[in-house]
Amino acid sequence: MRLPRLRFTIRRMMVVVTVFGVVTVVLINLPEAVWVGHASIPLEFVILDALTGQQLEGASIRLVESTPEYEATTGAEGLAKIIINAMIGGRSSLVRNTRVVNYAWALVVTADQYRGVNEPLWEVARGPRYHSDPAPPPIVVRLVPWRWACNEGCIRNW
Repeated sequence: MRLPRLRFTIRRMMVVVTVFGVVTVVLINLPEAVWVGHASIPLEFVILDALTGQQLEGASIRLVESTPEYEATTGAEGLAKIIINAMIGGRSSLVRNTRVVNYAWALVVTADQYRGVNEPLWEVARGPRYHSDPAPPPIVVRLVPWRWACNEGCIRNW
């Protein structure tokens, strides 16, 4: 019984690995443009009651701690839209295109009879679609009613 010609198979494998390595090195070292700019980004907010899931009318949304500051109030459907002017940056090449939005504001959401929210906007907009999509998905905020939160023995000054 004769063994198959492994020598030729190993040589072919070495050629394939070498070609793959060379192609990888060439692609990695292709010229890449790094850029910084500004863009108008439409942010949509949906404010809901955390217990019932109902939309909250009249909730106040503010983006603060950076210039400029933005403000909006939800309508009957619990929706509000703010168009921000944000600094963006990214890298572009033949193989890779990235974009990052600098969400440098604090998101402050308040509504009568509800415990408010105050957290960094970049924290709620960290998903990739908030950076890559021209119109990011809505930011959903669920507010807890004061009466429910405080019946459980909470402290109002969280």
